[in-house]
Amino acid sequence: MRIVATATLVSGIGLYGPSVSADHGSIGFGLGTAAPIITSSAITLPANKALVGVTTQYTDYNEFSNSRLISLSERLRDEGRHVHSIESLLTTSLVAAYGVTDNITLGLRFPYVWRNNVREVPHHHHGEEDHHDEEGAREEAPQVQNLGDPNGIGDTTVFGQWRFFNTPDNLTHLALLGAVKMPTGRTDRVAARNEGGEREILDVHFQPGSGSWDGSLGLAFTQGLGDFSFDSNVLYTWVTKGDRQVDLGDVFTYNAALSWSPGGTLGGGLQASSNFNLWTLMVELNGEWRDNQTERGIKDLDEGGHVLYVSPGARFAGGENWNVALSFGVPIVTDLNGHQVEPDYRITSRINVTF
Repeated sequence: MRIVATATLVSGIGLYGPSVSADHGSIGFGLGTAAPIITSSAITLPANKALVGVTTQYTDYNEFSNSRLISLSERLRDEGRHVHSIESLLTTSLVAAYGVTDNITLGLRFPYVWRNNVREVPHHHHGEEDHHDEEGAREEAPQVQNLGDPNGIGDTTVFGQWRFFNTPDNLTHLALLGAVKMPTGRTDRVAARNEGGEREILDVHFQPGSGSWDGSLGLAFTQGLGDFSFDSNVLYTWVTKGDRQVDLGDVFTYNAALSWSPGGTLGGGLQASSNFNLWTLMVELNGEWRDNQTERGIKDLDEGGHVLYVSPGARFAGGENWNVALSFGVPIVTDLNGHQVEPDYRITSRINVTF
């Protein structure tokens, strides 16, 4: 049977951009042909084999209440800081890949990004004076503004995978991962109308695109273990200045997955041209770290940090040229910078077809 068992390009990236900035999409990519859903496998597509697929990632967040947003805004405004809240982030990506040789795979990822219920207290700009009434009290209490549900086309990513080592028994594999994210996404989304009927352009970290060219480099490892398979990868992304001189922060992701195929043998299933394992179950650890965001050289103390998810999942291969997969991730480590909404859970789904 001729099929690649799975393919994943999740990012966030935005999602190209990690969820550790609290409300940015997971940044990572891979062609996991053995079993993992988020972790990158070291196995490449066979020569002249093509794949198309759709990957969707939904992240739900523990929102700030309006009173919490107001309290934080009052406390932090003298430092020039502001925080925001978001209900959820949804990224759906079209993925296409092609096996140039048995050891080299090239592909593209085209994402569409939705952010739901973005809220914040309007920024306090330096140099503006507070207005007080005769008793010295502020005339108007701060109000939370609902910025709406910004969505649009995200940044396109070109990725590649070079398997530079595999053993004669085809059970051990090592591959180099690389990607370039291009600034093709929308950066002109505006907020919902405020009470005055005005609509301001949203900050860059709310936009579907970033306006920056970013490069990624990493390694992937796969080992067949009879009915089990172990996969792991690391990936570092160098983020450059984008729209409005904003740098969203470098990203480091690390992943590991243990997969099991009941009634099948993953050792043989590691071949990128096989799809005979009807069900594959796996558990993954997915870690993401992002540096602080900077704007015109000024560091944002309320962006970036580290999140580690544990993500059980399953894949169903229902035909010789297609399969579907689903993963449910729960954060077990959440160490975010400053004041940010924390992720509650993350769902990743995928459907792939080869020809």
